[in-house]
Amino acid sequence: MRKSPNRRINTESLDGKAEASLNKRHEAIRKQAEKMVSHSGSDIARMSTDDIQKLLFNLQTHQIELKMQNEELNRAHQELTASLDNYAQLYDLSPVSYLTLNEAGIIHNANVAAVVLLGLPKINLISQRFGSFIHSSDQDNYYLFIRSLLAKKKPQVFNAKLRDTSDSPSYPEHLYSQRCTDLSQPCDTSNQTTYVECSASVVYNDKNELRIFLIISDVTERKLAKETIACLNENLEKTVRKQTKALTSNNLKLLKKIEEIRRSKHQLVEREVKLNAIFNASVEGIITVDMSNMIVSVNAAVETIFGYQQKELVGYSINKLMPS
Repeated sequence: MRKSPNRRINTESLDGKAEASLNKRHEAIRKQAEKMVSHSGSDIARMSTDDIQKLLFNLQTHQIELKMQNEELNRAHQELTASLDNYAQLYDLSPVSYLTLNEAGIIHNANVAAVVLLGLPKINLISQRFGSFIHSSDQDNYYLFIRSLLAKKKPQVFNAKLRDTSDSPSYPEHLYSQRCTDLSQPCDTSNQTTYVECSASVVYNDKNELRIFLIISDVTERKLAKETIACLNENLEKTVRKQTKALTSNNLKLLKKIEEIRRSKHQLVEREVKLNAIFNASVEGIITVDMSNMIVSVNAAVETIFGYQQKELVGYSINKLMPS
């Protein structure tokens, strides 16, 4: 599709060349006919009947050849016209925006897609500077792009924002690049800026006039998708950082509680050791029983008083030592 504008101009050039060739051919035939008539007029009195008939036959044959050539040229002209119309339709009905600029950046031609994209009727679009449709933030880059294009005469690509030409109120410019900074707020999708990618090439027409062919692609959806993805990634990173911070804080609290439990357990062990030491060091016999009168523990004095080992008493009824 990028070559459509070039083809359109080349077809126009070819059509003009065909007409020029036809006119040149007619002029040459006219001169040849005048020469033949002049020659025949000077010698006609001395020519024989056979020579006159031969000359007439040659003239008729030449006339038929001219007629056939003229029909062929007319058919070629009609084919070129039909081809030109086809390319013109392809140019105008293409979903991609096409502009033709002169060396000064003034619009000479535009297709329907370009008219819709730039938001002006074609009659108002022609003779306008394309730079006036570029957003002010990209003006310097646009003129550097045009300068480089004219200097190098090689295809160039330029990305820019378009100026809003609609009459409807637009959002303030500082909202165009608004990013999510609060996790409670969704990503901003109200961007009213149109982002475009311009592919340009330089050619010369049949009058040796420089022309800039501009192919404009609307990349707003792709640009906004990238910004939305970046915004979502930023929100995700913030959420992960917040959750990581919360998990780290909870881990520190848990470690603190584990340390407190470990200290309490150590204190309980030490206390139990002290109580056991006191329990076993007592000179009086101490017996611990549960609610069923089963012996739970005895100290060393009980073994001395009753003559039983600890293992012979623990788990037995107290009646073993004090019968009913």
